[in-house]
Amino acid sequence: MSGATVSVVVAAYNAMPYLTQCIASVAEQSIGRDRLEVIVVDDGATDGTAAELERLKGRYVYDLAGSSRDARQCGGRG
Repeated sequence: MSGATVSVVVAAYNAMPYLTQCIASVAEQSIGRDRLEVIVVDDGATDGTAAELERLKGRYVYDLAGSSRDARQCGGRG
């Protein structure tokens, strides 16, 4: 996400329903959504995490990394 000054990395293995609350909380920070980047790492969760991220896609912009390796690569963008 261009222009982001703060990156938040969320590990989301079987983290429902806390994941929804977490992403909403990050999005509501006073810094502004345009300055935030949220990277969600779903490493094969079986509790509906991927489906919830798809549902939130319309509400929030997010990156979905499939493993910790992918998350490290996302964090290296500049």
